[in-house]
Amino acid sequence: ISDGKNALSWMSAIENTIILLFIFWCIAGRLKMKSNETSVFFWFALFYSMSYLALIGTITPVLGAMVRYKAQVLPFLVFCCIIISGRKFSFIHRLSEKLK
Repeated sequence: ISDGKNALSWMSAIENTIILLFIFWCIAGRLKMKSNETSVFFWFALFYSMSYLALIGTITPVLGAMVRYKAQVLPFLVFCCIIISGRKFSFIHRLSEKLK
């Protein structure tokens, strides 16, 4: 957060902070659960997200490009967090009921 020199840098720093807080919130929800069940999609999305982010982090020299590449992984990362949190998100349950 301390590297922000203009408004766009600050917005990116705030976005990253919110993502990290969301991940920690989901992990805290997982620690409260007694069950250790995870789906195959969780492992796929987690492996894809982490390997993609590690690859982009080592290859891309421009920070602006990393922000664009990060956007492709965020949906997988968010779904991983929702799966491991064990919390009930009403909009997801409503969507899954409509798809049945």
